[in-house]
Amino acid sequence: MAEQFESNEGVVHFSNGAVESLYRAWSSLGRELARTSEQASVVDWLQAKLVRGGAGGRAFSLNPPPPELNSEPRLVFLAGLVTETALRIARNEPEFLPEIEWDDDLRASWLARLMDLHELLRKALPAWCAPPSMNDQFTLPPGLQAECKLKRLLSRLQAKSLPHPSEPHERLGLIEEALSTIRDHRLESTNAGALTYLFLERAELLLERGNAHEAVSALKDAASSEKDPQLRGDIETQIAKLERELRDRPY
Repeated sequence: MAEQFESNEGVVHFSNGAVESLYRAWSSLGRELARTSEQASVVDWLQAKLVRGGAGGRAFSLNPPPPELNSEPRLVFLAGLVTETALRIARNEPEFLPEIEWDDDLRASWLARLMDLHELLRKALPAWCAPPSMNDQFTLPPGLQAECKLKRLLSRLQAKSLPHPSEPHERLGLIEEALSTIRDHRLESTNAGALTYLFLERAELLLERGNAHEAVSALKDAASSEKDPQLRGDIETQIAKLERELRDRPY
């Protein structure tokens, strides 16, 4: 099961177990870093949610923030805990969140979602006290940075597709940026599934706009990237159907 942190700016999903791990990490870091009564209050709230919140009941909304977080110093402190969590995950510190079996993809996934959560917190604060974006606070290795960027783009694309799709040109822009990220950083080998998804999304949007020839080209790209023979066959069937319709179309 998943929990979600949300605001008017978006939603960030983590599993119940991941949220429990986050609250445990934030509580520990908070005890280490708290210097004021406001900050100590945040730590107390995190600890109480960890002990009494229960699976599925820990993630919070910022519309509005919980009363225990509803002050600028408290949100700034929590944003700092999110940044420190991301930094320690990026450093691959073995004693940090030892219950999680990290691999490169999981690390990038957590970092991408922590960056998104940090943005929700930043945008819930007035500009004068909002912390810098996480990308402005520390630099990830280029490969990891590219993987995080790709995962964040995919998340934004999915959010703009359901349940109320945004304008096609906006989604096409995200698709092109994601495809460029994969090409520019040579991420094809680790993101074949993402490539197929992006090409299929592009084909669907092009069909919505009446660009059937370009849609066929996108479907061919999807078939080329798909590793599963059955799914690739399904895509090829769709290509053949579209090509027949184009041949039979009166001019």
